[in-house]
Amino acid sequence: MQRERAAARTGPDRESPRNVSASALDGVVVPFASTVPATKRRATMAETTSSFSHWNKHARQWQHVKAPLRPCAEDLALIVEALARHFPDRATLNGLLLGVTPELAENRWAHVLRLVAVDNTLAMIQGVWPKDDEHRHAICGDWLQLPLNDASMDVALIDGGLPAMSFPDAYRQLATQLHRVLKPGGLFVTRIFARPENAETVGNVLAALQSRQIGNFHILKWRLAMALQGDDASTGVRLDDIWRYIDKHCGQHAGLAQMTGWPIEEIGTIDAYRGSSAIYQFPSVGELVGAFGAKLDCVEEKRCTYELAERFPTLVFRKTAAP
Repeated sequence: MQRERAAARTGPDRESPRNVSASALDGVVVPFASTVPATKRRATMAETTSSFSHWNKHARQWQHVKAPLRPCAEDLALIVEALARHFPDRATLNGLLLGVTPELAENRWAHVLRLVAVDNTLAMIQGVWPKDDEHRHAICGDWLQLPLNDASMDVALIDGGLPAMSFPDAYRQLATQLHRVLKPGGLFVTRIFARPENAETVGNVLAALQSRQIGNFHILKWRLAMALQGDDASTGVRLDDIWRYIDKHCGQHAGLAQMTGWPIEEIGTIDAYRGSSAIYQFPSVGELVGAFGAKLDCVEEKRCTYELAERFPTLVFRKTAAP
């Protein structure tokens, strides 16, 4: 979907984050307009377009992004089961979705989940988010300044969005925000992208590629990203460096597609990283849990069975009693 077409369709009113009324969510208030001046909201949108241009590209090619970058049925089942265990007597839950993952928005939940999604990239909301309905609404906002009332959410969800945040400082800020908006005993459920305790080498990844031991392009991309970062999550890896390494060592798109049998459209998604100065950071599970500190207590860790699932566990955190 072209950004020009999206802008023409939505019109000028969508330049600023949308304001969801109390009646729309039956008591869940999203007072964005009352907490952030209109001039600041427009500045935020301009900064978003500049800083997250690779997300704009992702929005246009989202149909070619596959698991494990997107959650599969097995991942979704882990979340459904976690909510059933922790909220056995509740029929309706107020939920916060960080990002606009359509699989989470459209999932068939055991509970009635009244969902507010927050994403700071307008192109992702326009290109990826399913249309709003009586149970779900998307707004454009900052995860580190959530436009939500205190103690308004039963559960917060995010699928794989944490690597785009600065580690560990932004993780700590996010934990503070989630602690604020979650109700007492509320849950934060996240599928994370975690490097192994001892980083894999790029040589091992390339050897696995040559021996046809990697199932799809997105697994190759993530293994290389984590290997290029190494053991120090605070350094991360620049997206353009991932693109350059794949371009230099894995061949052109057509040749890689011929060698592996992977769809060339999926391989082409790496071009969203070309020229991007954005940095992804991959802490280990232990490092991530530690960064959330006293605000969120990890109470469950579950893994699926697909290839590389050991690096994509689903963690369940509970809001602590800490102030």
